[in-house]
Amino acid sequence: MNYDRFNALVALVLASDYISKQVDGYDGDFSVNVAYGKPANQSSAYIGDQWYREPNGFPYTASLAVDGIKTTHFYGNSCSHTAVGQSSPWWEVYLQGLYEVSSIKIYQRDDANRRSLEGFIVDGMQSNNNYFTIDHSGLYSTGNITISLHPKRQFKSIRIRLLRNDAFICLCEVEVFAEVNVALGKSAAQSSTYDGSTYKAGNGKGLYNASLAVDGNINTNFSYASCSQTTPNTNTSAWWKVMLNYPYAVIGLRIYQRTDGENAALLIGYKLFGQLRNNGFEEITVPTYQPGVINISLQQVKIFSEIKVELIVQDFRGICLCEVQVFAGIFNCTFDESCTFLDGLC
Repeated sequence: MNYDRFNALVALVLASDYISKQVDGYDGDFSVNVAYGKPANQSSAYIGDQWYREPNGFPYTASLAVDGIKTTHFYGNSCSHTAVGQSSPWWEVYLQGLYEVSSIKIYQRDDANRRSLEGFIVDGMQSNNNYFTIDHSGLYSTGNITISLHPKRQFKSIRIRLLRNDAFICLCEVEVFAEVNVALGKSAAQSSTYDGSTYKAGNGKGLYNASLAVDGNINTNFSYASCSQTTPNTNTSAWWKVMLNYPYAVIGLRIYQRTDGENAALLIGYKLFGQLRNNGFEEITVPTYQPGVINISLQQVKIFSEIKVELIVQDFRGICLCEVQVFAGIFNCTFDESCTFLDGLC
């Protein structure tokens, strides 16, 4: 399966998951729930018993903890549940990609058996397939559990387990939050390319291609040759763009400017545009000039397939971009119009 296309066309997170972050105040984090709808597994599955109030033979599978339904009443049939009386039960969600995880939220059952997660351990599978223990405090607490990672760590799966005998794991929902940068490694272009080998200031580093702004390296020191740069001292307006390949519901952008030397923070008088489904471009509102890292939070989700930075004011220094990140939060809506944060509808 082409997961790049899958992520673009299928819901990653319900609208309310991201709305709450915007309403509460933007904090520079564009994280969405990357566990929603992903494959999940567990050590065993509890089968509903007609003598209790569950439907006869209803399997409480692992996928029920990533279905987007946060009901914490067990008899709503939206909680996963391993078999009762198991030794060292576990549950795991596979993220189908390597994500830099910022936090994990666990929704516990609140109508009975509230101590089922006492002593739990949370692990994350790293790129080398080894597990890293994220949290092992596991002390019993009522309500929902939020685990914040400082610093963020890259994982491709999240596992919850118990080391007790005669135990079970019941999870009503598990959310794994990470930023989804859909610009990373994509094709990029610019109006011209600075050849560092012909200038003393370029330190003989060669061409500062457009692709250097989407290579995943956020170093903002120009001498490390990880920033794109258009040719300076030209008489035309400069531009840089990244092609996202598919339409994405863009929720925000982050631009890393050069921070060293007299040419630091070159984006004075720039404009930002997104390409719509009809191939037209719409201007994105940008904050007033600021040095360093620029976070741009869209007040209305837009469906864009390309992002373009344009320097309208002629500046002899051109455009220098050390990294451009475009963050997507795919909502449960059609992809023909914009989505609002108020109701998540298109």
